[in-house]
Amino acid sequence: THLPDTSYTPPTHLPDTSGRCNAFLATWLLKEPLRRRDLLGMAFIVAGVVLLVLGVPQTVVKLTDEVVVSEVLPSPSCWAYLSGLLLAVIALLCGAKRHAHKHPLYNLTLCALIASVTVIAARSFSSMVTLAFQGYAPPAANATTDDSVANASSASGPPPPPLAPPPPPPASYT
Repeated sequence: THLPDTSYTPPTHLPDTSGRCNAFLATWLLKEPLRRRDLLGMAFIVAGVVLLVLGVPQTVVKLTDEVVVSEVLPSPSCWAYLSGLLLAVIALLCGAKRHAHKHPLYNLTLCALIASVTVIAARSFSSMVTLAFQGYAPPAANATTDDSVANASSASGPPPPPLAPPPPPPASYT
């Protein structure tokens, strides 16, 4: 069966302007100041989203549990990312009492680091659920790709003939 590409999510978050609209509405309705750093922050957010969308490779990979176990987890870049993430979270937690109350970005950085794992897990889970509802069945657990088994079966002779179709049902009497 042909399964559609589930690895690409269209950039639906690009037209989401709620944060920018809130900033302008707060300025207009609540008379809050809109500073240059607010505009600069919004520009960085837009630039980051654009870079994120443009940086995603256009590959067709069905993210199944077999792919995660056989390709993602053995990858050194996976373990480098997770190790760096763990060290950064531990470092931020160790300095939280001293610095978090003075620097608002401290807690925001900690939340963003932890949220990155949540995003990866949610993406993996949604891909696997989508494939399950589309009827994707992973290869059988007892299926083997060992060359020695394949060679042994081909050396024993031709494959058995296919099974005959079942006989037609008996004609009904009217």
